[in-house]
Amino acid sequence: MKKEGICRNHVIATGLFAGVFIISSCVTHSARGSWSEIPPLPTARSYLTATYFDGKIYTIGGSVHYEARPVVDVYDTESGTWIESFPLPEHRAGHDAVVLNGEIWLIGGLGYSMIHNSVVSFDPVHKTWTDRVPLPYRLDYPAAEVVGGKIFVVGGKAAEKGGDPVPYTFEYNPETEVWTERASMHNPRYKHATASLNGKIYVFGGVSVRGAPPISEVEMYDPETDTWSIITDMPYERELHEAISFGDAIFIIGGNNTMSLTNFSRVSIYYPASNKWIEGPELIGPCMNCGCDTDGKNIYIFGGSIDMDVRTTSDHCERYSLK
Repeated sequence: MKKEGICRNHVIATGLFAGVFIISSCVTHSARGSWSEIPPLPTARSYLTATYFDGKIYTIGGSVHYEARPVVDVYDTESGTWIESFPLPEHRAGHDAVVLNGEIWLIGGLGYSMIHNSVVSFDPVHKTWTDRVPLPYRLDYPAAEVVGGKIFVVGGKAAEKGGDPVPYTFEYNPETEVWTERASMHNPRYKHATASLNGKIYVFGGVSVRGAPPISEVEMYDPETDTWSIITDMPYERELHEAISFGDAIFIIGGNNTMSLTNFSRVSIYYPASNKWIEGPELIGPCMNCGCDTDGKNIYIFGGSIDMDVRTTSDHCERYSLK
């Protein structure tokens, strides 16, 4: 379902505004706050992850010219400087990462010559890596969230399914160390983005059929009832974008649309409580395949691809702040 913008009347009341505004005739109002440049990545790459833990953001893996790179660069959010680099135990790109039980878990993605089903965790305190129970499938572009002390892995491109997008949901219980298949999404997806908020998982955009344009549908998963619901559409179809929970909203950042042959500097902000969208401040530069996370006070993006040629990697980094 294609929707180029928000063309219906909405009334939005949020903490980001001083009052109540009406969106009408495809006109939106931007949230306050702005993006600023921060020091560039020590190693330019795309298809990386960025994960916040204890005052630092770990930018992990990624690729240069389609080759996965085994590198971790560490950014200190207080000093605003890059403070450390060290190798990954294996090449990995197009994976996802979550924090669980004091460790950073890397899930799926593309290795040196094949798609991973491997899961590894990193202990930032002791600088140790641990092999974990592998995924049921070898998944490239999976998306992962932690809800209720469990990891949920959603979608991706499955090697066992001929490299096609899949709608699968897998739950990992760290107490039993078992992956369990849960209800599937309505749409297969890869190159999508997820965010969790108030115990629910939201899935935005991505591609349902290889070679097809991205979709706009947003789905929500309730882990308690093991059910998926289609709840809204994004203002713009996107793939290779980022989604991050920030306060009571979810920021959809960057990405691209293969039909319009453009990368996005657009930021759309979704409020699940009211099921409303607003447009946020644009990025300084367009970004897709970037790493993204928040320290609770700011949102950070790292690297990615700055044009439609995904072989073109960037060291550009930005920070979003309400100040």
